Amino acid sequence: MTDYGHPITFGLSGYEAAPNVVGAIDPASARCGFVGDLATWVDALAIWSVEVGLDPFISWPTTSRIAELEVFAGEVVPAMRTRVGERRPKADRLAGVTRG
Repeated sequence: MTDYGHPITFGLSGYEAAPNVVGAIDPASARCGFVGDLATWVDALAIWSVEVGLDPFISWPTTSRIAELEVFAGEVVPAMRTRVGERRPKADRLAGVTRG
């Protein structure tokens, strides 16, 4: 574990840490953690990925685990990838980064 609570994932595509995202995609059934609808999750994860550099994410649902994981994998992740693809070129330009 790192000193900020994230598991170390040595050798996994060069990532040093994978942040845990604890919460619920269904605000009506949420008890704790990061709570929001699908759009809120997509926006937050895309911002964290592009602007903060966090990637990959580990989902820890606080409600119906199977249903939440199905929504996370089937809807949040594909939409987040699209959003990151839209945001990354602008972020790269602002930071002066050139990707090959």
